[in-house]
Amino acid sequence: MNKRLLFITSRLLWPIDGGRKMSLNYYCKGLHERFGYDIYLYSFPENGQSLNSKFPEYIKDVRIAKKISFYEQIINVIYYSLGKKKWPLQCSFFYSKENARVISDYCDEIKPDVIFTEMIRTATYIDAFRDKAIIKIANLDDLLSKRYIRQCTSKFSNANVAGAFSSKLPSFLSSLIRLNWVKKILLLYESKHCVKWEQEVYKEYNHVMFTSPIETNEMNKMMGENKAITLSVGIDYELFSRPIAELEKEKIH
Repeated sequence: MNKRLLFITSRLLWPIDGGRKMSLNYYCKGLHERFGYDIYLYSFPENGQSLNSKFPEYIKDVRIAKKISFYEQIINVIYYSLGKKKWPLQCSFFYSKENARVISDYCDEIKPDVIFTEMIRTATYIDAFRDKAIIKIANLDDLLSKRYIRQCTSKFSNANVAGAFSSKLPSFLSSLIRLNWVKKILLLYESKHCVKWEQEVYKEYNHVMFTSPIETNEMNKMMGENKAITLSVGIDYELFSRPIAELEKEKIH
């Protein structure tokens, strides 16, 4: 029997129309083909996304996350971000007790050896599998707390505070958070709360992953352990170093 890996993603991975989706697909493909994992996905679709096409052969199964109502998101912000846990706002927008329950049941069904969460916002679902005998890995990608500070202090920043989940917000709220003064307040707030949540994720998970070895070393030094690891972005040098005209010619034929 193959080893099993449950990957909780903040978006559906198809169609592959961006660098992040491409990276996540290569993660899945490599884990399946090189390390023999059966890959199961629990994905939160972005607006307009649906599972309307057959997924690649290196994916065993895909489950779509339950839609989180705007009302529940507001309750989460009040309870988790402004109240009890001091989560970043993006975590409150992505969390629901119903999805946590479904993820827990899904774990009981497929019995994964490893759970892999993508980005800081899905790491909140640790509640669904904290007590299960599973290797838990959180791919944080980078230290958002530092990125937000850089964006806040940069004169040239065109940051979208809501990032990938802006499409999940009502249009009036999405427009509001793009105002410069609102953006600055939110970036400072998110940075402060991301610092705390990044450290909490480090404690809760067996490993956390970063793209940069600099941030990996920084996090390990700060926390006094070696639970952070680096998975750098790979580049297909032979493909991208070829002349564009040659690639376009191949497309035609």
